[in-house]
Amino acid sequence: MLLLVSTDDRDGLQQLAIAAEKKGANNLAFATFFQLGDTKALLVPCPTPRRCCSVLLTLRMHFPDQLCPELRTCRSCMM
Repeated sequence: MLLLVSTDDRDGLQQLAIAAEKKGANNLAFATFFQLGDTKALLVPCPTPRRCCSVLLTLRMHFPDQLCPELRTCRSCMM
């Protein structure tokens, strides 16, 4: 991931994120989607309520203008 980020290889990052998500490497998938700025995909690897809360907090800090749609999508995780 670091090599792809340092060379600004967005296609490589996208492939890495998808592969990490398929293998269940949620932390790597989250970090890679975050690097890409793909806020919709950040919520996909959300297997537990605790994970969902950490994703929403990260979105609130870094993408506050895009929080509302994600909050509605993940509201069931928060309850």
